Amino acid sequence: MNEHGEVASGLAAALQESSQLVGHVHPGLQALESSDRGRIVESLRQSFQDSLYLDEALAKSHAEAPRWDYLLGVRTSAWLVGVEVHPASPKEVSTVIRKKQWSEEHVRAHLRPGRGVTQWLWVASGSTPINHMTRERRQLSSQGIKLVGGTLCREDIDSLTTKKK
Repeated sequence: MNEHGEVASGLAAALQESSQLVGHVHPGLQALESSDRGRIVESLRQSFQDSLYLDEALAKSHAEAPRWDYLLGVRTSAWLVGVEVHPASPKEVSTVIRKKQWSEEHVRAHLRPGRGVTQWLWVASGSTPINHMTRERRQLSSQGIKLVGGTLCREDIDSLTTKKK
């Protein structure tokens, strides 16, 4: 919490000081591979305070685990956003769900009490042949995963589109 009693923003503030992930947090979107950074609309990039390449940070300690790609800290809120850049096809849905489930459970142990990943987004690394009204979309939705297509836009981040009351 900051001096105003508000939860501090950013991923670094959400992690426990003793977490092995702290050393992998980078300012802005510097933790993202350049090709993946390019999948985020340029006008949205400044909305992220910091980032973590979760897949890379856990590769040695959990080599066989289905790891999510990135965690991003939203600059103006306590929101944490998980971003997975992955081919989007019906046969990949179960893979992405497994990645989210494992990563959500594992990351929880690294976060301060009361903190968590607020939104899990799947950014397609190619075409997006999964239509909106399909069984696969319902599966993703039931698991808290939003498939956003090939580019991450402001409208995809709930915390940036929800009006404060």
